Amino acid sequence: MARIQWKSARTGALLVGLFVLYLALRVQNYEHKAFVFIPKIHPNEAWEFVADFSNMKYLNPTIIDFTIIEESGNYDHWKYSTEYSEQLSHWPHLPNHAVGTL
Repeated sequence: MARIQWKSARTGALLVGLFVLYLALRVQNYEHKAFVFIPKIHPNEAWEFVADFSNMKYLNPTIIDFTIIEESGNYDHWKYSTEYSEQLSHWPHLPNHAVGTL
């Protein structure tokens, strides 16, 4: 009788452990939207501020460093690729390295 109880307790602990592991490692998609109203600013000025990646450290303080890999185009149609490192906001112990294109 004690042997059956030990197996059921072990199986229950294993199932609880697997469930906790699933909760910790599952992939989650988040959508974050933020709206900011800036009075007396033309939309082109705001767009140019956001499009300049050197201003991203002001907009996203988790960015540690970045390197412009490639840039092309003219003033009206400017494209660039950058490689950047950032601390994750939900897990700051693990850095994230990514490549972005604009």
